[in-house]
Amino acid sequence: MPIKFTPFVIEKIINETHDTKTFRLKNVEGRPMFFKPGQFVNMYILKEDGSFADARSMSISSSPTITGYIDLTIKIVPDGRFTPKLLPFKLGDKFGINGPFGRSFNFSEDDLKKHFVLIAGGVGITPLMCIIRYVINKKASTKMILLYSNKTPKDIIYYEELNKLESLNGNLKVVNTVTRPHESATEWHGLTGRINEDLIRKHVHDISNTMFFLCGPDTMIKELIETLKKMGASDSQIKFEKWG
Repeated sequence: MPIKFTPFVIEKIINETHDTKTFRLKNVEGRPMFFKPGQFVNMYILKEDGSFADARSMSISSSPTITGYIDLTIKIVPDGRFTPKLLPFKLGDKFGINGPFGRSFNFSEDDLKKHFVLIAGGVGITPLMCIIRYVINKKASTKMILLYSNKTPKDIIYYEELNKLESLNGNLKVVNTVTRPHESATEWHGLTGRINEDLIRKHVHDISNTMFFLCGPDTMIKELIETLKKMGASDSQIKFEKWG
């Protein structure tokens, strides 16, 4: 059975960091896309005949409260199979999109009633940024803590936006930490090291009544799940997305 997808046109390209771009895409037919925070779409690079040359799943980083477009924030990996092919794309070019997909990592209306902690590594911030934007746009009173790890300061995606959102919203706390501060020309006076039990305990004071949303590299997520369970969190309190 042939794969069905809809053409989406590039409305805007945002350079988030030295190697990460946000592609703002709009359905060429003008139809809105309805999705839940945490879901993803399949992104197809199209050939001239309308078929596709390559595809990859990408998390949506924009809020579901904005239906006129979707944002896909993508780290361009130089030796990657897919992402380097995105570099030549410009405003007005098109991708094929189908979805949304994903049920296990959804942020639900019930979650708005709870305190929750978002833990991200690198580009794993993208579905969590969707959640943050959604909660803020809903004007919910839910308290959010973001624990975000990157290699160097220049790798922190959405750095300025997250600082602004934190300053404007007393319910959002952003905690950045970097593991290789010496490898960056940018001076860093913040936290260093990986996200671990000590860091979690410092910022989360009621483990048993907190929901955790984790997204990042496979090894990081596995270790953090073990850590959270050791700290008393149950399986039902932990939602996660990981990649190899």
